[in-house]
Amino acid sequence: MAAGVLIVFALVYLAMLLGELPGLALDRTGAALLGAIVLVATELVSPQQAWSAIDTPTVMLLLHVAPRSSAGPILALGSTLAGNLLPAGSIANLIVAEQAAAHDVRIGWREHARVGVPVTVLTLALAVLWLWLRGLW
Repeated sequence: MAAGVLIVFALVYLAMLLGELPGLALDRTGAALLGAIVLVATELVSPQQAWSAIDTPTVMLLLHVAPRSSAGPILALGSTLAGNLLPAGSIANLIVAEQAAAHDVRIGWREHARVGVPVTVLTLALAVLWLWLRGLW
């Protein structure tokens, strides 16, 4: 299994290094997406593992195919602010929860949601308003 994952990653990185796959109309983003699809389709990676691996740098690969030029600011705001929603939404949330646990303070999903959900909804609403006022939404 690990060998299969390494082979797919090596091929994807080779394609990204070349800029496109010879004989195929695949650019770097296409190669990354194809690699992800192959990993999930061949069950080398579960859909849950693939979903959890999606992060801002991964999505940034997709910006050149975005339908609007404001995709960058929207992505930056959305991915940064939405990380506050759940404990697993950001590595910082996990670090804080782990450090709190070391001091006998438990921050579970429910406790985090009491603050995380309202903060995320409010900050995302303010971000949409800001983007709309700037003509980017």
